[in-house]
Amino acid sequence: MVKRKPWWLRAAGSVVACIALVALAVTPAQAAETDPVPAAPLAGAPDDICTFPGVWGGTFLCDSEYWHRLPHGHLQVFVIAPNHVAFTRWDSPTNGLSAWTSLGGQCFFPGQDSIDLAWINGSNAWNFAIQCKSASYDVWRKQRYANGTWSNWYRA
Repeated sequence: MVKRKPWWLRAAGSVVACIALVALAVTPAQAAETDPVPAAPLAGAPDDICTFPGVWGGTFLCDSEYWHRLPHGHLQVFVIAPNHVAFTRWDSPTNGLSAWTSLGGQCFFPGQDSIDLAWINGSNAWNFAIQCKSASYDVWRKQRYANGTWSNWYRA
């Protein structure tokens, strides 16, 4: 078993590194990836910071990515940024790859079901919720409504 640094030490390293999410402009043809992209450690960054190679890009806490296949077959990924804020990015059949979008919140403990799918509506798969864990291990959820809007974070 690999021993990890305490969360507060990893968070401090993330702040000192001043690594921010970077959105890449891509064309729909470039964004046509249909399989999850494996995360890779970011060269020169603390060992708990990863990135997606290629067009997905971005920087996030390693082990924090959750890939969700949308009803039209394209992907949406959820990650925890180095500042512990939840971010998402998705691939659309008409608009290609979105920019990284903040979902707010404060998520900790990557790799421990934070960030993850909480539930999905069986009668309308566009309606689902994600979850993350706060610094005190409380589980918080954010619901995506079928029309594409999001709720505020709420305690599970």
